[in-house]
Amino acid sequence: ESPSNKPTQTPGSKPTTEYPTVPEIVLLPASSEPTTSPTVISLAKPSSKPTDDPTVTVTNEPTSSPSLIPTSKPTIKPTKIPTAFPTPEPTSLPSHKPTVTPTKKPTEEPTVNPTEKPSSSPSWSPTYRPTHKPTETPTESPSSSPTESPTPRPSLTPTSTPSMSSQPSWPYPCGILPCDRASDLRELYSAISDPVLFENPASPQSLALDWIINHDSMAVCPNDPNTCHTIQRYVLAVFYFSTQGYQWSSCSAPKDYMCEEEISKANEKCNRTVTAHYANDRVGINESKAWLTPGHECDWGGLACHGENEPEVAFCLDQIDFEANGIAGVIPDEIAQLETMRYLYLEKGELGGSIPS
Repeated sequence: ESPSNKPTQTPGSKPTTEYPTVPEIVLLPASSEPTTSPTVISLAKPSSKPTDDPTVTVTNEPTSSPSLIPTSKPTIKPTKIPTAFPTPEPTSLPSHKPTVTPTKKPTEEPTVNPTEKPSSSPSWSPTYRPTHKPTETPTESPSSSPTESPTPRPSLTPTSTPSMSSQPSWPYPCGILPCDRASDLRELYSAISDPVLFENPASPQSLALDWIINHDSMAVCPNDPNTCHTIQRYVLAVFYFSTQGYQWSSCSAPKDYMCEEEISKANEKCNRTVTAHYANDRVGINESKAWLTPGHECDWGGLACHGENEPEVAFCLDQIDFEANGIAGVIPDEIAQLETMRYLYLEKGELGGSIPS
């Protein structure tokens, strides 16, 4: 009998003697190597676990979440979320926006190409080291170290102290060349001394002129409005050489006019102040410096000058006081040029000549 199209209302107490047919499943052997391209029909759902090894080629789109280990080569586009560790090589294209938080470690190599435009705002704090090239505009506050090359524009704020002069300083005294200064001083002193005496290098006048021009650090100027200073310094130098000042008991000039040690030694051996006649503001009454030393001649031992209470003759010579100082030689005629001098003491010496009127 053939089975009916419909089942029986009640099952039999015993199973049928024949088993239902089961379709045969044929298992094909697996290929020895994986295919280079995926199957045409993909599974609706991915496998529950990822593969142990990454795919041979990179995907066109980044994954939605980073992998635990970065790929050996960068993706064409950057990932939306940064990886826990940087990739060994940079991406070929920069990201559109910087990451919210920086990576924990910097990349081992810089990006292939820099960004096309600089950032809109500078960094909050300056860098520890200056840039190799200057910026187009200076920073609001200076860096701790200067840049290797100057900026093309000056700083926004000036220096705390102004420069002394907008023009370079003249390296020579009196604003003229040394040769012109020497010529002008010789011409000026030729009206005081016989110019022929300048031709004799051993004459007191020639020695005084040489000291004024070449050895006096005071560097008097021929165009000095204080004419008594320019004249009396030369006359006193002539007086020193005429009266053999190098043999005085005290206040002789230093052996080296430019040596501080020799100047100090000469000052230590000078202890001569003038005789006070009346109380006033005369200059030099309490000073006792060696002759022909730096500083004003009013401070040389045995000299006193008019004070500032007499403006018309201030700092002009008023007194020479050289009692018992081993003075010798001849009183020079140039002493007559000291028109403001009122007191002259030259006692107890071997001095010749006459006091010029």
